[in-house]
Amino acid sequence: MCKRKTKYVLLSFVFLFIQANAQIYQRVILDLISKKPLDFVYITTNVKSINYISKESGQIRFQKINEVSTYIFYKLGYKNKRLTQKELLSKDTIYLERYNIELPAIEILSKKFDTVVRNKRFYIDDYLILDNGDHILITSKINIKGFEVIYYKKSRGITYTRKFIKETDPGFFKDCFMNYHLLTAESSRQIYLTSDSTFDFLPKYQRSQFDSSIANAMLVVDSSVIYRTPNKTQFIQSKNFVLRINSIAVNFYKLSKNKIIPFYHVQYNQALMNMIRNELKDWEMLYANKTVNQSYIKNQLMFFEKVIAKPISAPIFKRNDTIVVFNMQDNYIQLLNTSGDSLVAIPLNLDKLNKLKSIRILFDEFTRQFFVHQVVNDSPYIFKLSLLTGQLTKEIKLEKPFPKNIKLFGGKIYYIVKEKQWDDTSYLYSQYL
Repeated sequence: MCKRKTKYVLLSFVFLFIQANAQIYQRVILDLISKKPLDFVYITTNVKSINYISKESGQIRFQKINEVSTYIFYKLGYKNKRLTQKELLSKDTIYLERYNIELPAIEILSKKFDTVVRNKRFYIDDYLILDNGDHILITSKINIKGFEVIYYKKSRGITYTRKFIKETDPGFFKDCFMNYHLLTAESSRQIYLTSDSTFDFLPKYQRSQFDSSIANAMLVVDSSVIYRTPNKTQFIQSKNFVLRINSIAVNFYKLSKNKIIPFYHVQYNQALMNMIRNELKDWEMLYANKTVNQSYIKNQLMFFEKVIAKPISAPIFKRNDTIVVFNMQDNYIQLLNTSGDSLVAIPLNLDKLNKLKSIRILFDEFTRQFFVHQVVNDSPYIFKLSLLTGQLTKEIKLEKPFPKNIKLFGGKIYYIVKEKQWDDTSYLYSQYL
C-alpha cells in the first residue's frame, strides 16, 4: 500500500513538473467583423479542470497539454466556436462571429403573440434575451427569501440556477461593450457564458462603483467611449420655499486613452427655466397674501418636481455610423457624425402623446428602427417613429395590460406581465412588431 502511494505521489510530482516547464502559448480573440479584441471569452476543454478566460486585450495564454484535444469558445452574443488543439496551435488569431438574427416574415405569420416563459413555479422579475434565442432570467417565489438567476432554454426549460439569499432589488444591465451585468442594491457582477446552457459571474464589486462608471458609458465610437455626466440634484431657492430639480444640463463627452472631448450638450430650455422661476414667485406671493397655506404649496412643489422639472431626457443611440440624440427638452432629433459634428436636426412630433406622462424611446438593434412607448388611456402602446420625418407612423397596442421591462429584439416586443394585479404572478411574453 505504501509503495503504491509513493508511486502515485511521484507520478503527480512528475506531471506537475512537466506542466510547470511546459511552453506557454499566447493567442488573441477578435470579433470577425470589427477585428476588435473580445474580453471575457470563456474557453472550456475536454478536460473539465482546464478552462481559460480571455483578458481585456482579447489575449489568452495556455499550455500544450496532451490530455487536451478540444477547445470550445463561449461569448455572449457570439456563436460558439470549437477548435482542436492542433487547429488552435496553428492560428495566431481566433475570430468569433456574432449571431445573425433572422427576422420573422411577419406578413405570413398568423400568430403574432407568443408566451415565452410561463411557469407557475416561479415569477419573472427581469430577463435577458440571448442572440441564440435562450434567456437568462431573474426569478422569485412568493414567501421565499432571495431570488434566483437561471438559464432558460425554451426547448428544455431550466438548465442552470444560481441562488442569492442576502441581496435585494436585482436587475440586469447591458452595457455599451455588449456585456451583461447582474445588479443588486449592494453590488454588481458581470455575467459570462461557460457553455451553451450555463453561465458564471466575475467577482462582484460595489454597486456605487458601477453607477459612477459603466452605467454612464453610453456608446462605443471609433475606439472611444461616449460618456454621460450623471444627474445631480440641484435646488432653486426663494424666500420660503425650495424647488428640487435634477441637473439643468447633461453633457456627453468622447473619452479615449489620452483625450476627453466635449461631444454634445442638452439642457432645460429657457422657457422651462422661466416657468420654474415664475412658479416660485407666484407661490411666494400667494403665501405672503395668505391665499394658500404652506402645506398646499409643498404639494404643488412635489407635483412640479415630479412632472414638470423631471430629469433631463436625452436618449442617445448609434445607428450605423450616425449618432442619434433625442433632445426631449426642445423636441427634436439631433443626428451627429462620430466626431460630434451636427448632420441635421429633425423636429420631433409627439402630439399624439401626453407629454406630462412618461415617454420612452426604444431602439431595435437588428431592424435599426425606433419606437416610442407610452400608456394611452390606461392601455399600453408602441408607436413606430420615422427618423426621416420625426413623425409617429404606426400604432401597436400591446396584447397584455400593465407590461413592464419592455425590450425590442429581432422584430419582436418582449415584456413581463403580472397575470393578476392582486398577487405577484408575472410571466414573459413576446409580440411581433
